[in-house]
Amino acid sequence: MLRMTQQLIADMIGVRREGVAIAAKKLEIVGWISYSRGVIVVLNRAALEANACECYQTVNWEYRRLLGWPKAHRKPRPAALSPSWAGNVDFAPSAARAMCARGGFDTESTAS
Repeated sequence: MLRMTQQLIADMIGVRREGVAIAAKKLEIVGWISYSRGVIVVLNRAALEANACECYQTVNWEYRRLLGWPKAHRKPRPAALSPSWAGNVDFAPSAARAMCARGGFDTESTAS
């Protein structure tokens, strides 16, 4: 569970709050997170990690390496997608990667 408002997330990644709201709703629709009043609950971490862009893994490995966590040098196994992902075409992994490559979410690229 994370306690973060949409405005805080928007400020941290340098985008508008509306873009965060749209992205959070799409992640909630596919069943990967639950979001309500500044509380984010990750429901399917494997699916989130499997569909994140490569910068997530790079930052994660570096973080673990710097902290000296065991197995930091090993690449994790690919995660299986949740069954709820199969029928959803609104939030494709390629769209998530494109948003990350641009430096964040914006309302134009995440709108259905």
